Amino acid sequence: MNTIKDWLECVRAYSIPITVMSWAVVFAYGLKAGGDLRLGLLAGIGIELAHLATNLVDDYLDYKIICRDKNFHNTVQKGKCRLICQGIISHRQIGIAIIILCSIATLIGITLFFLSGPHVWWLMAIGALAVLFYQKCSLIGCSELAVGIVYGPLLFEGTYYVMTGSFSWEVLLLSLASVMFSEQFLYTHTVLDYDGDMISHKKTLACRIGDKNKALILLIVFFAIGFISLGALTFMSGNFLYLAGFLTIPYIIWLFKELRQFNSDKTVIPRINKLNFPLDNWEQVVKDGAESFYFRLLLSRNIMMYMAIILILAITLDA
Repeated sequence: MNTIKDWLECVRAYSIPITVMSWAVVFAYGLKAGGDLRLGLLAGIGIELAHLATNLVDDYLDYKIICRDKNFHNTVQKGKCRLICQGIISHRQIGIAIIILCSIATLIGITLFFLSGPHVWWLMAIGALAVLFYQKCSLIGCSELAVGIVYGPLLFEGTYYVMTGSFSWEVLLLSLASVMFSEQFLYTHTVLDYDGDMISHKKTLACRIGDKNKALILLIVFFAIGFISLGALTFMSGNFLYLAGFLTIPYIIWLFKELRQFNSDKTVIPRINKLNFPLDNWEQVVKDGAESFYFRLLLSRNIMMYMAIILILAITLDA
């Protein structure tokens, strides 16, 4: 029998806060506008299930590459598709789990259609395409664009719509300020995966740039767009509490330095302190010898979480 811990690892539980925290930002905004709490919660569950299905689809397809390409197997980060490779969870079980998650998410979408309004259909359609073709998008360098749409305007305007029955320009700005921090997490992942992706001929943005250190410049662009959107949101809303988001800058500088070090030497084990937490499943990460990779990835993830928490507090505390 597969344990809950095994499945949490397989669906990449460390990425769950990316969806949950992004949803929580617009959920808080929707509640502030008098939106329906129950519909917002239901939308959040559907969004998270679709996200977990996307993670499984990615590993489902990557495992096929691992089986036929030894070079890919030798260059991807340690622990990639570990449970499938070790036979703890079968490739077939992953396929079944994808079908189950997508089916439940679809039922939730149908329910929201009847309770919220007709625009749910096209919101669902875009979300479904993102789940099915995310891995294909990463092969042609469009994964960042897909995430930008799904975790930005689609998630924010979709959740706000099912809660209030309307769309909002301010929510759109809020989505842009938030999604850039989700984008940097995805992009950081592709920078860390650069060598393996080059071997498997994936055309991520980092691979298209063709140099790991030059690719870091684009990371700065993502953060810059996020902060510009945050400033515009502050101006439009008159809520100066949003400016607290700039407190994440020291962590961003830290991340940039760590990624440069990783590009030079993947074996360097970082020094851990309280500022790094939470570090999910860290004992297993150490056992797999993947500390160098996951430390940087989780640092990027945590920056996104800190920004989301700041945005939620700014919304909630605004008079």
